[in-house]
Amino acid sequence: MRTTNRNGCDSAHKVTYTTEGHFDKGKPLQCYECNSEHDSRCVDPFEPYASGIVNCTDIKPPEHLLGVHTGPNQRLKATVCRKIVQEVNMRKRVIRECGYIRDIRDNKNCHKVSGTKDVELLYCACTKSLCNGAENSQSSSLVAVILSTFLTYIIFF
Repeated sequence: MRTTNRNGCDSAHKVTYTTEGHFDKGKPLQCYECNSEHDSRCVDPFEPYASGIVNCTDIKPPEHLLGVHTGPNQRLKATVCRKIVQEVNMRKRVIRECGYIRDIRDNKNCHKVSGTKDVELLYCACTKSLCNGAENSQSSSLVAVILSTFLTYIIFF
């Protein structure tokens, strides 16, 4: 798989896993949470008042991240809001949710990732509360490559 930025350039990047809290001291990270597969209001143009807002500290991290990226007495905490636009076999889906893996490109341009079997992703991540409501939320991550592989496996196998 290949990750390219908007200019079509390949990019190397650093992924950071964090067990620390969000940067805004005293304020938990909140993100929009929806999936256009189940709620058509999640697509762009997005209407924030029509979608759920979650406090990311209340969301349990995905099972595949538990234990691998934390110590025995630590809990992985969400540090980004993300928006994923995926297209699988010409079928488009928008997912907005909390994210757990930081990337040096957070709060920058979204990145397009092409996978196998007609899978394409546009991955955006940002670090401010409710920032994943924008039509072009900011940033990208290696997570998109991993997510693309995971989604391809789930959908086609």
